[in-house]
Amino acid sequence: MREMPRDVSVLRIYESVRTMHVEQLHHMIPGHLIYRDHMYDWHFDDGTVPYPMHRASRPSIARAILGMRSGTVELNEPLMIRAWPTLLVTALALTTAKTVLRRPIVVSAYAIENNPPVPAVASYTHLPTAWVRWPTTAMIRLLCRSLDRIAFGTPAAERNLRTFAATSLPRDVMTMLELPTPCPVCLLRKERIVVALGEFSHRKGILHTMAAWDQLPVGHGLRLVMIGMGPLTDRVLRWADPRMDVDVLVDPPRQRIHDVLARARTLVLLSTSSARWREQIGLPITEGLAHGCEIVSTADTGFAPWLADHGHRIVESAASADVAGAIMDSTAGPDRAEDITTPLPDEDTRVTIDRWMHRR
Repeated sequence: MREMPRDVSVLRIYESVRTMHVEQLHHMIPGHLIYRDHMYDWHFDDGTVPYPMHRASRPSIARAILGMRSGTVELNEPLMIRAWPTLLVTALALTTAKTVLRRPIVVSAYAIENNPPVPAVASYTHLPTAWVRWPTTAMIRLLCRSLDRIAFGTPAAERNLRTFAATSLPRDVMTMLELPTPCPVCLLRKERIVVALGEFSHRKGILHTMAAWDQLPVGHGLRLVMIGMGPLTDRVLRWADPRMDVDVLVDPPRQRIHDVLARARTLVLLSTSSARWREQIGLPITEGLAHGCEIVSTADTGFAPWLADHGHRIVESAASADVAGAIMDSTAGPDRAEDITTPLPDEDTRVTIDRWMHRR
């Protein structure tokens, strides 16, 4: 990692970054971003972002914290299990900076994890649930005590963390559902297009989407556009090849995704939980909402109650017949694009939360 100047006053430390994070930086409070790795949809290099961003080792992250004179630091949330080694390093460095070096630093985290942590840790370690409950709870409480502020992106995430660390949370807490703004350049000329956007994997339910599509009635008149990449890409391509009503776009440019969403009536994301993972919000869902798409999803996402309250389709299970019915229903009535975008905020709430976390 390149040496950071000592006058850094806003520091974000992420275990992993994706394209969305860099796009959001254009609207957030200026500062440095340090990350450990990038996710599958990464389309940027360090020279194309609006603010300094570096990939770094854990020792380099600790040195960056100890080099700060004052300011705010944003960390991953305490329930991000794969980030625990990094969070322990940052907690030690922050304790040293704040108590030994007397640096006025405010520490915050943004929390959207709604997967129970104890079964997840048991799955990672292959140990009985009873054995990992106490150390898991102790770790979560320790990490929470390193925070001065925490913002929750869904009520489900807040309930999840409070179950384990209610007495360890900082006093400065806010909850604001992470909603996007309507696409500012979208004409919303909707066609009978259904989009499956995201990672082609079991957990994102792409196989359930394919099975549901095969259950649609003959002459349905819809077109499915599958956008993404992942471990099931070859299987998706083989399935789509003989079907005249299906298109597959493997890792297309962002503008192409925008163009498809602007014309699509429905977005399908059939997230399927496991011991280690549960859909937090679902980036495809927020992108679909921003483009006026009706959402067909499962109850696994932290967005599910809001989606149901706003007329979207939450299926009880990813069974193909249920999903096929939801897809047909979502495309049968009048175009709802305007009704879908009207409840969205004027400012992306993730940007609003960022301003709250890094206020001085």
